[in-house]
Amino acid sequence: MKDEIEYIKMTPLKVLRAYCLWCCAGQSKEVELCPSEECPLYPFRLGRNPKDKQMTALKAIRLRCVDCRQSAILAGKCREVTCDLHPYREGRNPKLAGKGNIKNITGKRNKGLKTGT
Repeated sequence: MKDEIEYIKMTPLKVLRAYCLWCCAGQSKEVELCPSEECPLYPFRLGRNPKDKQMTALKAIRLRCVDCRQSAILAGKCREVTCDLHPYREGRNPKLAGKGNIKNITGKRNKGLKTGT
């Protein structure tokens, strides 16, 4: 099993594919023929975005983790680091951590690199 650092280098779709392969005992054909249409990962099981995309891969991962732990709170506190989905369990891409909008202490978004005076 790969460590969490290696998974962070993978895209959410590749992580989904790896999880589906694990679920189907490493058999690609079984993943393709998967009967679990109610699984939130089902549309992404082939490692591609579905044509009728109703949710993102990250949201699908989050829903699967909540389903696994039966609670959003427990999914966030999950310690199952051997699971392929673990780094993405919060519905966020760990490769993007620290990027995007940054909030200051008051909770307002900073629009630039201005320093307050």
